[in-house]
Amino acid sequence: MTALQSKFGKVIRSKKINVFILFFLLAFIILVLTKLSKEYTNTIVFNIEPENTPEEVIVLNDSTHKLKVTLTTYGFKWLSYYLKQPDLSLNFNEDLNKTEDYFIWSKSKGFSGINEQFDKNTIIKSITPDTLRFKYDTNAIKYIPVKVNTDITYSPGYDVLKPMKVTPDSVKVIGPKSMLKTLKNVLIKPD
Repeated sequence: MTALQSKFGKVIRSKKINVFILFFLLAFIILVLTKLSKEYTNTIVFNIEPENTPEEVIVLNDSTHKLKVTLTTYGFKWLSYYLKQPDLSLNFNEDLNKTEDYFIWSKSKGFSGINEQFDKNTIIKSITPDTLRFKYDTNAIKYIPVKVNTDITYSPGYDVLKPMKVTPDSVKVIGPKSMLKTLKNVLIKPD
């Protein structure tokens, strides 16, 4: 076994092998740089980040809000898209129309806002879907009573004369009207 290790050590210390490995690594690096400097067309899925939403409304979360964008750009940019999940911002004041129940983004109105988020060397070929709907609800304020969820027993002679009070007796909750309708009270459990 030691004879095999000594032969292997001699091969590694050989200058011919070291020179070969050096030139092999340089050739590989040049190959990668050449491939990454070319333009490629591909489709990538972008997550949507709401921006400038009106204060009086709350956009309800929905995982279907994604855009598939077909881009032509250099390999270096594609590498950055694959290393980090990209996001696109939609300006709710400028790029979307508001209806009674939805904010609606259409490709015809919001294309310029999407195009501004890419550098000048990136060409957008297509965007799907053509329309995104963001369900929203108005913010509401509701005071919800606080209740204690326990049964207190006292030792003889240590009873209380007045009923127990909870302070605060209610909690102010701010959120979508549709969700606040279901809240009846807040239960407190002892430690």
